[in-house]
Amino acid sequence: MSERVRRLDSDTILIEFGSPMVVVSTLPVVTPDGPSKGEVEAIVFKRVTSYDVENPIRYYTRVARELGLKKTLVVTTSVSLDEKFRSVRVEEANASLYMTVSLKPPVCLDSTTYPPLLLGTINVVAVVYLPLSYNALVDLVRTLTEAKALASSDSLLRCRTRSPGTVSDSVSVLKPLGVGERIAFAGMATDVGMALARAVYREVLGEALGRRTDEILEELTGVSIGRLLDLFLEVYSRYPIPGVSISEARSLALRSLEKALRDPNVWALIIAARELDLHGLAGSVPGVTKEEFAKDSKRIVADEVIGMALATYLAGLNGLFTMYWVERLKERELVNYGELGVFLDDVVSALLAYLVVDLLARVGGSGE
Repeated sequence: MSERVRRLDSDTILIEFGSPMVVVSTLPVVTPDGPSKGEVEAIVFKRVTSYDVENPIRYYTRVARELGLKKTLVVTTSVSLDEKFRSVRVEEANASLYMTVSLKPPVCLDSTTYPPLLLGTINVVAVVYLPLSYNALVDLVRTLTEAKALASSDSLLRCRTRSPGTVSDSVSVLKPLGVGERIAFAGMATDVGMALARAVYREVLGEALGRRTDEILEELTGVSIGRLLDLFLEVYSRYPIPGVSISEARSLALRSLEKALRDPNVWALIIAARELDLHGLAGSVPGVTKEEFAKDSKRIVADEVIGMALATYLAGLNGLFTMYWVERLKERELVNYGELGVFLDDVVSALLAYLVVDLLARVGGSGE
């Protein structure tokens, strides 16, 4: 291992190599005078607070010039390097991984344009001290991209469709110049590819597992805890409990919701609903086209079954009957959920029904 890692300031980490490195990257190689080709001598991880989205190469070039670097990769993110930069040694592959892992904003197949914004970014840089051929370097870029996409999907990133990562992800693979080209491939069926893929997967998924409960709920359903409580108050206002104010009802409902979201069975049903919505929108549910599914086909009743299961699990038969009442309010447009998935729509109804029933129980003195 011949790289030297230095933190130049809170927003800049410099990785320098003792000898030129062959690189295959989704990022351009730059010099102080502009874009270049061939080997690199350094990598810069840079936190940006403003960004020229129209001409990022101009920004990369300026960074190289300010740091006096000849040929370099400039890897950018808007998040704190103190919190999001990762350095991992992967002994099985004789490699080092350098990453930033932030999961916002996710990119999706159904989105075509994004406004100018600061980007969190999943950046992956693998420095491998093995005789990889150029073909193997390209193969490894493909492998690490696949691992990142798998972790992003398992992280429950929310778009209308599945998300393979964020808007501005990058993947770079390097090896020392002159070490030979004996290894032809580096996919997941190879030792080097599998070892690095697993490491990337762990780092990305680990970031996701550190999210707060309210973040995960919003990623899964598209409805935040605050929005869910607002919907509850819309329902509650139809038949308020005498002596229980709106603010008190909201406070009690929040406690009930927090209790429910500590239960893995609740999460299992929410995740199941999300997965079914994704498959329905992709057209991979046998027997129904994606167009029919998107119109909430009357032939699909499994969405109501999942909602009924959740309502019954949380609040018994009272929860089931209350869910039917909530659904009628929604159909009469007395409660507006906004645009939700076919299955997640019923999950929200079940959660609202539970909050109503649990509020009655709490006011009656039988709640926790």
